[in-house]
Amino acid sequence: MNTQETKPFDIETAYIKVNNNYAEYSVAINENVIAELDDEDMLVGVKLLSVKEIPSVEEIESHVDINWGDEETLERGLWRVGFCIRLQKAVALAKEINNSPPPNNAGEDFVNIIHV
Repeated sequence: MNTQETKPFDIETAYIKVNNNYAEYSVAINENVIAELDDEDMLVGVKLLSVKEIPSVEEIESHVDINWGDEETLERGLWRVGFCIRLQKAVALAKEINNSPPPNNAGEDFVNIIHV
């Protein structure tokens, strides 16, 4: 099964689809996480309304049922969203560093090692 996430450069929200079932209804896990369930009450996908705090599989599973085969897909999707957030922060930091003037004491030895 494929994992699908929305990943714009400045990621703020995400959707992780864990299978191709049709979502019949939604359940709020917390104010930032909404689980979509099929007609058999099994997880179809997870909406992350804010990616500042990414839930664990265990946290989601404590509120909804997940097909055994979909747990790995969910875990991989959550990891990828977290990776994108970390990468986004690293790129922003690199741009900030590259746009900063070199320290006064760097002289000729200053080397900008971060390239974006």
